[in-house]
Amino acid sequence: ALDTLLVHESIAPQFIPQVVEMLSKSGVSFRLDKKALSHVKDPSCKPAEEGDWDTEWMSLILGIKVVKNINQAIEHIRLHSRGHSDGIL
Repeated sequence: ALDTLLVHESIAPQFIPQVVEMLSKSGVSFRLDKKALSHVKDPSCKPAEEGDWDTEWMSLILGIKVVKNINQAIEHIRLHSRGHSDGIL
């Protein structure tokens, strides 16, 4: 299961709407940070709350956050990881 998708800001405007469109067809709902939310207008997308990044949803919910670079992505993972099964793609 994937709980959080970190997206580089250079591809966010094109990539995030595609992810939402494809996955919402399968019943996925989303928690997006402000930057990610600015790229979509879909009722399955809700603003992420701080605690959302620490949640293992165990359901069809995906958090999406826009990051500036790999360092910001790694910092996000360090802050919110439980340290047992995280992966970076």
